[in-house]
Amino acid sequence: MRALLVEDDNDLRKLMADELALFGIQCTEAGNAIEFYQQLALQDYSSAIVDIGLPDQNGLEITAYLRQHTSLGIVILSALGTEDDRIRGYQAGADIYFVKPVTGAELACAIHNLAARVALRTAPPKDHWILDCRRWSLNAPNGNSYGLNVKERRFLKTLLENPGQPTEKSELLKKLGYLEDRHGQHALESMVMRLRKKIRCHMNGAPIKTIRGLGYQFIPPFKAVDS
Repeated sequence: MRALLVEDDNDLRKLMADELALFGIQCTEAGNAIEFYQQLALQDYSSAIVDIGLPDQNGLEITAYLRQHTSLGIVILSALGTEDDRIRGYQAGADIYFVKPVTGAELACAIHNLAARVALRTAPPKDHWILDCRRWSLNAPNGNSYGLNVKERRFLKTLLENPGQPTEKSELLKKLGYLEDRHGQHALESMVMRLRKKIRCHMNGAPIKTIRGLGYQFIPPFKAVDS
């Protein structure tokens, strides 16, 4: 999952980006409005995190632009916290208005929820699971969306290289950067267990099957999208 963060305080911006990375959110950083618009044109994002007090343009103007021209989830971060300030933020088009300071965990939860809503605007086929590589999420046929971290995303992409067939553990260990030893095997099994637990609420169980003595296979119809 990727977000575009504009904040003119360098230390705060880097701190937020580092904290969000811990929750599987990659941040492209911008220190002012010009950099923000330049980065916005270079690639796709699921959400934008906007500071209001920028040196070259008010963040409310950026928010209004995003709401008019994109489908991004928009989070405003501001030191301005009166009711009138918050109303102006929502009127400009913000989905969420946070008054600083805000923890990385809370901000990450908001971004994941917004990304899930954006992903649901394009519903997957009823019988397919969708790996959304751009938004770092796995979307179930019933519309549920599950945020992925780096290892989970890479694991699922590797399974997709062998559709309908099991993928050997040795290949998965290599792709995930694990050693081919007891510790690597344990790390892989633990990662799969956590991923299954994350998506177990669908179909009374996770659709990742262990093929004894070989590896893993994603059982239902499954495909990836990049946009």
